[in-house]
Amino acid sequence: MALDQSWSDFQDAPTESRKQAILTKISHLEAQGQALDARRRALLDDLDLADRERATVSETRTRAADEAALAESAALAGTVAARVQAAEAQRLATLAKGQQAAAPADYSGLKLWTTADASASSP
Repeated sequence: MALDQSWSDFQDAPTESRKQAILTKISHLEAQGQALDARRRALLDDLDLADRERATVSETRTRAADEAALAESAALAGTVAARVQAAEAQRLATLAKGQQAAAPADYSGLKLWTTADASASSP
């Protein structure tokens, strides 16, 4: 806006020295505009870099969390597999005990009563 006004002032300037002064002012305004543009581009580049760094950090954290979850899952699966294996071994041991032949009954020392014995002892 100031630059537009300066160009208008330049066209309306009555003397050559006034025109030179206005051209100096225009040159100064253009230099300021270029400096501000460069600063603006630098700020945008910084924001873009910060956004990319944030995204990279976020991706890294997500990957680390995923790897930790996978490691924990693998450890739990290993624990579960060990428990299953131990339970199966216990089950097989229990089944093996049940399959042993039962010892034959020992009736020595027992006196069996029969109906004949019952009638002999009655009066």
